[in-house]
Amino acid sequence: MGGIDYERDHLIVGNRIFRFGNAGENRLVCLICSDVLGPSLKQTIINELLSDTIIIHLQLNKNSADASFRQYRELCGSRNPRTTEILCLNWAGETRLRKDAEPYHVLVQEPKSIFYRPVHEIECSDQSIYENDKLGCFLAYHHEYRTAAYVFHPDEQMFAFRTSKPVMIGSAAVTRRTGLTAVIRYEWRADQWQAATESVNDKFGEFLADNPLAKVHLADFENRHVDLERLMQFATGNVLSAADFEWSKIPSFRLANDETSARMRACWSNIGDGADQRGECQTRFKALVTAIAEPSKLPNRLAAFRNLRPKLTYDSLPFKQLRNIADGDVRSTVAFLGFEPPKAVLRGVSKKLQAALYGVGQVPSDMSLLYLDVKGQLVDHMDTEPPSISDDPGSNPIGISTV
Repeated sequence: MGGIDYERDHLIVGNRIFRFGNAGENRLVCLICSDVLGPSLKQTIINELLSDTIIIHLQLNKNSADASFRQYRELCGSRNPRTTEILCLNWAGETRLRKDAEPYHVLVQEPKSIFYRPVHEIECSDQSIYENDKLGCFLAYHHEYRTAAYVFHPDEQMFAFRTSKPVMIGSAAVTRRTGLTAVIRYEWRADQWQAATESVNDKFGEFLADNPLAKVHLADFENRHVDLERLMQFATGNVLSAADFEWSKIPSFRLANDETSARMRACWSNIGDGADQRGECQTRFKALVTAIAEPSKLPNRLAAFRNLRPKLTYDSLPFKQLRNIADGDVRSTVAFLGFEPPKAVLRGVSKKLQAALYGVGQVPSDMSLLYLDVKGQLVDHMDTEPPSISDDPGSNPIGISTV
């Protein structure tokens, strides 16, 4: 545990490799932490891991996503067809060490224990994602390698899960490879492992408790985790079409470059790029619900709600998906785009969202794109420029001239 350079340069390599399984069959390979830093793995061994293999990589590592540790995963992820799956299992979060009588120091802040497997054919229904979330197994999407990444909750605990083999041989050759399904989890209590009776603490409840205005809009989605992601991502301008509501296209499902999760229901992940992306979405969402809390002050395009009590929502029906603010039968479209966003961003979002609304037979004349200007004033971009044929075809174009 001397650090990447030290472990790489002082690694003592054995002269025999044990592989479970025969050629042409599923194989199991176990790597221990700095094994992957040795030059022999990159030069010769990695070629033996690129197909029909389950790799279990056991780590005690401050950052298991460091380029030196993930290089072999990138090679496996670039293979076609994909028949290698990888379980990177790190120590629990807040693992502490000390030397002699010195104070303890935290070695592992966020474990990034993740199961990687090809995204093709996995079970990814909203219900299956919700069930896995409850047991501490949060689905994400590693876009670059078209890989499903199941990120495990960082607390000290034990998971039981089932998953299909990397490749099906013989009588099971046509069996669907459905990916990981969490079965049960165990917690260490009273000097023994006991089955957990409650869902993991994803700390999303703490976000709601600290933001009661947001809770008004999100409480109904307690058991609808994917719809909650859709609602918050659309309301903050990160999703701009019906096609982008599919789980792997929702930005918060994308595993960040440092392999941290941006999922709204993974608030336990509070460091790294994923946490930054989640925080930006939450900040925008809080600003939007603050504006909605005073409906009498809503902009002109949302004037229908000034005497109502509108809520942000998500409905999977095609003609309602993009109508995310509602009170009864009164529905419209609203998104908050942050603090003084560039004009190019505002116009780009406007163009894409209007096209999406027309695509499902909806007229965008009551669409509202909100932001805060440099003075802290709420502005509706749709009212800041004269309407035109290209930008706002549903709202009384001022005229057409020819030269």
